[in-house]
Amino acid sequence: VTDVLSNGVSKLRSSANNRTRFEIDKAWQSELEACATPSYLRSRSTYSMIPDAPANGQRPCSDRIPVIHPDSSLRMALSVMGAFFILYELTMVPLQIAELVTEAEVFIAIDGVLCAFWCLDFALQFVTGYYEAGVAEMHVRQVVIRYLKTWFVCDAGIIVCDLVF
Repeated sequence: VTDVLSNGVSKLRSSANNRTRFEIDKAWQSELEACATPSYLRSRSTYSMIPDAPANGQRPCSDRIPVIHPDSSLRMALSVMGAFFILYELTMVPLQIAELVTEAEVFIAIDGVLCAFWCLDFALQFVTGYYEAGVAEMHVRQVVIRYLKTWFVCDAGIIVCDLVF
């Protein structure tokens, strides 16, 4: 990607004597540099143009907590697994309520695995970035605030019901 952009920029610079120059702005440059880190684990400093270390030498909390990119392969795998688990529950819960399926040890184990998965997914939502106006938001504070304002109450209610019942 970087080679293609570099070649395109150099061609534009050489052919545009009387035109304005095309340059990559700082936001795009930081996105290109972010490609060097694994897509599932990118910290705030990868995208931020704020200096990494403050004057006192301590790193901010958001640099120590990794954020999962919303387009990462990890997030995609968790979403696909979640979709399959939802289909399973949509099928099995009505059968269990109607007592058409016996309470076998296998189903109890599967329910335990599903509950553990949903609890893990609930926790990971606090460190999963999101898109705002086409730009991936990877700041931990912004991610947590957005999750608390949107899906937190619904997800917490479902998990509490799953744990209690």
